[in-house]
Amino acid sequence: MKDTKILIISPYFAPENGTATKRFTKIGKYLSKRGHHITVLSSKMSINHNVDPLLKRDLKWFEKVVCVNQHYLYYLSIQLMNKIKSYGESAKKKKNHKARGISSFFMNNKMSRIWWTCIDYLSARKMIRVIKKEFKETKFDVVITTYSPISAHMIGMYMKKQHLCKKWIADYRDTLGTLTPYKQLPKLLLKINSQVLKLSDVITVVSRGQKYQLIKESMLKKNELRKKIYVIYNGFDEEERVIHLPTEEKFTIAYCGSLYKKEGVFHNYPVTLFKAISELIQDEHIKKENINFIYAGNDFLIMKSLAEQFNLESILLNLGYVSRKKSLETQAKSDIILISVWNNSEMRGIISGKFYEAILVRRPILAIVSGKEGKSELKNIINNCHLGFCLEEAADDYAKLKMWLKEKYEEKKQQGIVREISPNNVKRFQYDYIAKEVEKLIEF
Repeated sequence: MKDTKILIISPYFAPENGTATKRFTKIGKYLSKRGHHITVLSSKMSINHNVDPLLKRDLKWFEKVVCVNQHYLYYLSIQLMNKIKSYGESAKKKKNHKARGISSFFMNNKMSRIWWTCIDYLSARKMIRVIKKEFKETKFDVVITTYSPISAHMIGMYMKKQHLCKKWIADYRDTLGTLTPYKQLPKLLLKINSQVLKLSDVITVVSRGQKYQLIKESMLKKNELRKKIYVIYNGFDEEERVIHLPTEEKFTIAYCGSLYKKEGVFHNYPVTLFKAISELIQDEHIKKENINFIYAGNDFLIMKSLAEQFNLESILLNLGYVSRKKSLETQAKSDIILISVWNNSEMRGIISGKFYEAILVRRPILAIVSGKEGKSELKNIINNCHLGFCLEEAADDYAKLKMWLKEKYEEKKQQGIVREISPNNVKRFQYDYIAKEVEKLIEF
């Protein structure tokens, strides 16, 4: 069935730069190419609205994109949080424990989480008023909403109750407990989420582990919920393919992204990699002067601190925060791309957005999965698609990691380049293929 009228409610959307914007910008683009009529309701989610030129050119595929400011308290809160963060960092340097305590209280506590949930509610009400004005009670065949923030799902709930759509698909890029323990989430947020799970016609998640997590966290009947949850992986857009062969003589590993902290602990801290490199240097399998580690992101000081523990700070090259285009070019010019995630009983199925960028540029992937749970979904995909090597800290993979690094180093040394990933192994992660999977959910 073509000519379907689809409304995508995605607060993060093109042309804003960021990982969260890609999923439904790309799915919407390829649904449009398949003959569907796509309208979008998005928001300005950052104070500094950085434009991604690669995503901006995709906007031509959408019939209408309405971008609405969040509730004014949202931006005031971001400004306040940024000031508090700077205050906390300053207090840390001055060893002011009282000031650090104040900063910590405002940055991550029960009251702040309730506050943000209330702001999401106010933003949802504002966007509903925009729907009434911009679309004049237009009825859509399908409404797709994507979390986070929860305001998107709240709008979907409104449209479902008002019979403004025939079908509502609720998408979860993340589960509620991704960075905050589920038991510490506000009851208001849990109540809203339970209504979303109950009232939506279809639920989509980005991994099998996330499906497991969503069912586990829900208080609804598990069997009924399981039947309407479908895994729609994230992916890559072949039209963005960057063709750059590594030109550095040095063996180069790139990491583009953030280090994520939960309850004061970094969950994707790649200590195992630096330890392995250090030992390979000590055993004279790798020369320190022949290896580079490129970092692009906002956490260089943390990465530097880690490297210093193994006397490896000299191999680091800091690019700072870069555009997605620059990130893709950096990864394309590297020999290996590092992906660092976690897998534990509280959070399974984590697959970084950078994983799909690595597939796009077809560079071999080195994935490090921290946590006490083995048999991760990421490792399964990497092994089945022959994309590189995955070390799970829960498994006895350390010796294999060192062997793999040594082999790739020798390959670079002898051939001047490390072989790329075969494109035949990753076709199912192309967004044109993924859009076909979403189309099946729209039509059934």
